[in-house]
Amino acid sequence: MRPRSTLPPSGSTFPLSALPSPLRLVHIRNGVATDVARYDTAHGRPHRDLVTPSGRLLRKDWLEDMSFNDALTQAIDDFKKNHEAYTQDRP
Repeated sequence: MRPRSTLPPSGSTFPLSALPSPLRLVHIRNGVATDVARYDTAHGRPHRDLVTPSGRLLRKDWLEDMSFNDALTQAIDDFKKNHEAYTQDRP
């Protein structure tokens, strides 16, 4: 039996600002979950945070001129396509 995806299909649009918390990509190792990347609207603008294995902010990428809806769609597509690349070097 294939696991069921909880993400909406690519190309769907949903308001990022409606999320109760950032959309996060989490790496789980030995039962411990750590953020790898997250898309957020804190600071009033959509952005992507890349996070180190220790939980510190590595880089913030502002999604200039992007609506919250488009930012959420990009986040979902980005995580679906690139989740292995985001997590491959995690200890």
